[in-house]
Amino acid sequence: MFQKIKAYLFKASSDLEEENELDIPLAAATLMMEVSWADHTISDEEMEVSAKKLSEIFSLDDHQANALLEEGKVLVNESVGLQQFTSLLNENLAADQKFSIILALWEVARKDDSIDALEEHQIRNISELLYVPHSKFIEAKLSAKKPQA
Repeated sequence: MFQKIKAYLFKASSDLEEENELDIPLAAATLMMEVSWADHTISDEEMEVSAKKLSEIFSLDDHQANALLEEGKVLVNESVGLQQFTSLLNENLAADQKFSIILALWEVARKDDSIDALEEHQIRNISELLYVPHSKFIEAKLSAKKPQA
């Protein structure tokens, strides 16, 4: 009897870990859509950069990244805040991974050749909710402004 309970508990915890693994890229995609939508337009260029960054960070193919971004768009419209997404990332990502997401957000915001004040505000909020130090926030901002080859 004890073995059955133990097996059930281990199965439940491993199922929960798998669920979180699937949700982490979606949380990041939703944050990217949140930043893109901050200026009330989502350009094709922003979508391309978002898909590329999701693919790089989470080792996804183009189809998976685009599907997550589409789902992220829906979640942006349904959500009432950023906390549900940032708390999931905080629980599951290391500091360098969170920095990669902040850098990706800056690159998304920069892609349409202008960083809107609302986009910057949104990235700042996300950065604070992810407990990314201000120095890393600035480092990501400056790195995203460098000309890309």
